[in-house]
Amino acid sequence: MLLLTGDPLLMIALLGGGGVIAGLFWYFSAHQRAIRKIRGVAITRVADAKDGEWVRLVGTVQAGTRTLSAPLSGRACGYFDVQVQVRVSRGKSSHWRSLFHEIESVDFVLDDGSGQAQIQTQHFSCAVVRDHHRTSGTFNDAGEDLIELLARHGHEPTNMLGMNKTMRYDEGVLEPGEQIAVIGRARWEDDPSPGAVAPASGGYRGSNRAKRLVLEASDQPVHASDDPKALTLMEPCARSTSPTSVRRGWCSLSCPRRAVSSIERRSHLVQGRPHALDREQHDVERLRLIARPR
Repeated sequence: MLLLTGDPLLMIALLGGGGVIAGLFWYFSAHQRAIRKIRGVAITRVADAKDGEWVRLVGTVQAGTRTLSAPLSGRACGYFDVQVQVRVSRGKSSHWRSLFHEIESVDFVLDDGSGQAQIQTQHFSCAVVRDHHRTSGTFNDAGEDLIELLARHGHEPTNMLGMNKTMRYDEGVLEPGEQIAVIGRARWEDDPSPGAVAPASGGYRGSNRAKRLVLEASDQPVHASDDPKALTLMEPCARSTSPTSVRRGWCSLSCPRRAVSSIERRSHLVQGRPHALDREQHDVERLRLIARPR
């Protein structure tokens, strides 16, 4: 029954010691941390965004003044991330080792149906889903595009004996027509687009000039993701009752799915919110207690 609760920490714990370690690497990976950061911000429509507030927008990517061409697939996009790995063998074991990432972005537009926002990418982080895959290796020579990609980063597809290395190439993009979530600081500015017309209602704050919304970095970068989990609200525990836990998706003090007394002593929980430990430390402690042999 616990597998049906949707609690990832409980599911990890049930896998046993090896599963717990692998699950922790997954749960605290940069991608999953970014998804939780994005989901922790309330969704706001472009039309309702307030100047200076940190908001999450969910909408469709549209091309900005220019687009990029993804190195592996050639897809037009506003952002791409290519990861290249090589298979390394040691005795009877082998593993994948990361060689490099190639990442590039340009400003693009997000449309959520209520309006459009200019997404600035000068200080930008993206948890992208890598959905295009290539390989090279034995009896599978790297193409000219892969050779060029490797050369840009000082690598070759063959070893000193001229034999193909076993390599894999994974690419993710934010492309026009794709639905994504973005968090950043909202800023309204005069729309410099040729022919921009102010709305009949007077526009933002009653101005008679055309305005556009810009999402920009503040003390932290703009974060974006095309992962479907980033497009939804964080799901609270089914037994959570306090306003804090419902809003943040944390377990309440009455939740039977964790060892309340032990965690309460360690993190001084008040209405479901850990004060002495941050959320991820709280999760580690909860997982340790759940997985502990009885």
